[in-house]
Order: sequence, then C-alpha cells, then structure tokens
Amino acid sequence: MRSVRLRPEGAEPIDVELSELTAPSGSAFMVRCGAEQYEVEFERLHNEDHLRIDGRVIHFHAVRSGDHVDVWMAGRAHRFTVERKGARRGAGGTAAPPTDEIVAPMPGTVIKINVQPGDAFSAHHPLVILESMKMELSLSAPASGRVSEVACEVGELVQMGQVLIRLEPPEDNDAA
Repeated sequence: MRSVRLRPEGAEPIDVELSELTAPSGSAFMVRCGAEQYEVEFERLHNEDHLRIDGRVIHFHAVRSGDHVDVWMAGRAHRFTVERKGARRGAGGTAAPPTDEIVAPMPGTVIKINVQPGDAFSAHHPLVILESMKMELSLSAPASGRVSEVACEVGELVQMGQVLIRLEPPEDNDAA
C-alpha cells in the first residue's frame, strides 16, 4: 500500500491510499480517500489515457511538475500539490527534482510566452500562459533552470500533452 497527501488548490489536504490490484491492464488500484473507496483502472485507448472507475470510463491527462500535479479530467482542470511527509507548509528545504519539459495539461491556445531560448529563470516563474475553456492557466517552472527550446508560438492551438518548453539545469553562474 502507498500513501500520499494531496492538497487541491484552495482546499484542505486529502490523504490518499493506493493498493495495487491484479488486472488485465496491469494498472489497477483500490483508492481510498477518507471513508470513500474506489476501484480504479488506468487504460490507454487510441493513444489517450482513461480511468475506469467502478465501470465508468473517464478521459484524463496528468502532468507532474516537481511537487505539483496538473490533472485534466472530464473537461475540468485540477492542480494538486504533493505534500511530503513531515514537511511544513511554506518551509524551506530541498528543491523539487527538475523536469526537462513543460507540457500542455489540457488542449488550449497559447496566449503568452514569458521566456526565450537561453533565458534563465527561478523556480515557480510563469513560463507560458494557456487559455482553455475561457480560463487562463499559468504553467510555471518546477525549479530554477534555463530554457533550451520554446516549442510553441503565441496564438497556437496546442493539444493535451504537447511539449511547450524544453528546460535544462541552470548554469553555475545563473543568479536566477
């Protein structure tokens, strides 16, 4: 069994327990959130990710960036922070492990790009802003680094999971 504490944006944290089950797809879990319990199976159909929850199939896409998980499911976007056991909210500590790509968590239109190739940035700096379903979503840097490639353009319609920005670790002399 694996336990994780998730904090939805603007809400109290949720303790989630996952127990792996045997399934034809090999990706099935019993998920327990408080008193609620669900059997969840992850499936990949026609190059798209789906959840089968108690027999109901839901299209979804999830992207983890450092301690944040952005989930697009059933037409809605959700952002969670993965809380580490023993960590205090707002406490200093080690930086989240860097990721090398910023991807679109949902289909949308790029409305602003705040960086160019070669730019250094600090953790949580907003890199790209998407518009989807009349909402703006700021995609931020998971850790300090440098932009190696901007793979999108303002006004471009992007698909869920499409790479928007490629990142690299900061250089020693970056003061970002």
